[in-house]
Amino acid sequence: MRSTAGILVFVLVLASTTLPTYGFSMDDLALYDLVEDVNENFYKFFGIEQTATLGEIKKAYRRLSLEWHPDRNDAPEANDQFRKIAGIYDILKNKDSRQKYDDVLEFGLPDWRQPIYYFRRVRKLHWWETVLVVFVVCSVGHYLMMWGSYYEKTLETRSNKKKRKDKKKGNVADTEEDTTLDQFKPKFFDLLPFTMVRGCVILAEDLKFHLVEYLERSKEAEEPLSEPEEYVRPKRPTAEPVVYEMAIGVKAVTTNDAKMAEKYLVEQIQNSVEKDVSTKGQKWSKEEISKLIKLSTTKFPVGSSNRWQNLARELNRSVDDITSTIEKLRKKGCTRQPSK
Repeated sequence: MRSTAGILVFVLVLASTTLPTYGFSMDDLALYDLVEDVNENFYKFFGIEQTATLGEIKKAYRRLSLEWHPDRNDAPEANDQFRKIAGIYDILKNKDSRQKYDDVLEFGLPDWRQPIYYFRRVRKLHWWETVLVVFVVCSVGHYLMMWGSYYEKTLETRSNKKKRKDKKKGNVADTEEDTTLDQFKPKFFDLLPFTMVRGCVILAEDLKFHLVEYLERSKEAEEPLSEPEEYVRPKRPTAEPVVYEMAIGVKAVTTNDAKMAEKYLVEQIQNSVEKDVSTKGQKWSKEEISKLIKLSTTKFPVGSSNRWQNLARELNRSVDDITSTIEKLRKKGCTRQPSK
């Protein structure tokens, strides 16, 4: 690769945009390439003078083309020579292109101070040379940009230090800023080739992770849903049946004592009445309940005239209290006088 290849791509875009400005066309580029390829005066190559007429140029062309035509000449350089002859003839037969060639003879080819100089050399590079040059130029540009960013942060840090009023020697804030600033300092392994390698590794890991996740989801979607297992209620242990023992040879508990029966009945009625009788009146005592039963069954039985009024007068109770109590006693089956 040519020694100037390292800086060619740097001005490639500039050259492509400035070619129209400097008046260079593709015909000019072809002329310059042919001049470098022939590396000899075109007029001397044809064996004519620089002031030769168009007829003399055609005559020289016919003579040389017959001499170096590949069908007539078996020399290894016949094809290359015939190509040069045809290219020179195309330049000299045209008035404008001949004038440009005469200018080249007088002033020479464009030098390194003109953009077309670099553009022409880029056009002659192989594709792999172009890729390599672009990669090198991008790496250098990336490295310079990192240094530019680092110096920018350095100047910003220095400006903040000057503005800080509480600046002291060995200040903790300054130390932290210096430590942070060192992290932005470009290093050798921060160059573009290493950065690209790290990026490719990270990209490969991410792709692998997403691929595995996708395959797992696809596998879960393809698997049929398993039916839930039927719940079986555990069996409870059966309790042993209880065997009741009957009393044998025991006499039944009975009584023929009328007073004991009346006392027991009055106590039961009292307990029942105290729970169920309305709380509007006073509580009934055992004596009152016993007296009510006697009066309602003997002195003022069912069918007696003014029965409720007489009972209320005898017991010093209201008629409503008497009727409600009698109703409660009737429901419990206690309105009959116990036998003596």
